[in-house]
Amino acid sequence: MNIEEFNKIVKGTIIKKPKVFKNKICIDTRTIKKNEIFIPIKFKNKDGCIYLKEASKYASLVLIPKYYLETTNILEEVLNINKNIGIIEIEDGLSSLIELAKYKRNNTKSLVIVITGSNGKTSTKEMLSTVLKQKYKVFKSYKNYNNILGVCLNLLDIKDEDILIFEVGMNHLGEIEGMSKILKPDIGVITNIGTAHIGNLKSKKNILKAKLEIMKGFNINSKLFINDDLDIDNKYVVKCKIPEYQVLEDKIKLLIDKNPITLNLQGKHNIFNISLVIGISKYLNLSNKEIIKGLKKYKQYRMKEYKIDNKVVIDDTYNSNLESVINGIDYLKLTHYKNKVLVLGDIKELGRYSKSIHTKIGKYIDPSIFKTYTYGKDSKYISDNIKTNKKHYIDKEELLKDLKKEEGIIYLKGSHSMNMDSIVKDLLTKND
Repeated sequence: MNIEEFNKIVKGTIIKKPKVFKNKICIDTRTIKKNEIFIPIKFKNKDGCIYLKEASKYASLVLIPKYYLETTNILEEVLNINKNIGIIEIEDGLSSLIELAKYKRNNTKSLVIVITGSNGKTSTKEMLSTVLKQKYKVFKSYKNYNNILGVCLNLLDIKDEDILIFEVGMNHLGEIEGMSKILKPDIGVITNIGTAHIGNLKSKKNILKAKLEIMKGFNINSKLFINDDLDIDNKYVVKCKIPEYQVLEDKIKLLIDKNPITLNLQGKHNIFNISLVIGISKYLNLSNKEIIKGLKKYKQYRMKEYKIDNKVVIDDTYNSNLESVINGIDYLKLTHYKNKVLVLGDIKELGRYSKSIHTKIGKYIDPSIFKTYTYGKDSKYISDNIKTNKKHYIDKEELLKDLKKEEGIIYLKGSHSMNMDSIVKDLLTKND
């Protein structure tokens, strides 16, 4: 691709050609490298155009929106910083990025898999990637890049892989549709339908509607893989049968076509991820031997276990919703420790459902959990509905002080914005 072809894709106007042209895109001046192309993205609370001067120190080409060229002296300032820089006038940074991503998708022969769902998106992506690598060259989306911006950046990084795996998330109706039309999935996956984002979407019916937007970019041969407990029925659907299984404290035993396998995974929820992975892998012609080999290589992704002094700390604080909390409680019940300590923070984005969902969690906790600590505002409803051995906190330091006195196993979970990972970090720091 040359500068003229690039300009045509982004629907821009070349103001000045660059001395060097390399089509590596950057949107963040904190990570920009020499001779990359800088595209400023306008967010709700910040306009990436304010970083154009900083980007010009390194970039070989910058894209500048028309409104910013007309209202500032940015053109003169950029050229004063870097006389060799190229400049293209565009309408909007995100629109240009999307057009580049569409071009990349339309010019790849790779098979594209797109995963969505209320829970298990990242775990399923990681597991599926590990298994498919036993037969194919695989690209998986990196970081937590599951919005339209992340999808575009990931697409621009693909090379010559056989299979591309992406995860997509959403907060509102219409978001997954936009990403699906860019990604054009050959295989779509819905892991499950839960209560995540129910505060925005108002009902599980609307959550299902939002997840089904994954089909908006389908072609005539695309398939939608779901577990057979999910009630979706259309011409695209492939239902995956849950294998025979047994969940132990730190292992899962299951049968794959009568082949017994033991995996070092924790929690019943992993069975549903495994079911989808097996179904897709068979569809893509992997043998049982290749599937089993891949599953055994997979390591638990989000839930992390630490041992310090006389306690085991389970960090499951990345995010939270009703279903994943119930899964966490079930896992804690299975552990052999006598002193089982549960630490739960608020679940966010529940809107008017917050009281009822937190209350439901509280009622689910039984005396097999030795002690429950709750932290935040709405988690008070959890505490209020536990009959034995509980304590509620607003102050993080008070919670941490009491947790450091505990022994046995401590399981922590809460929405990402509760920053409970900082509690884990402090809990693992030994006292002087």
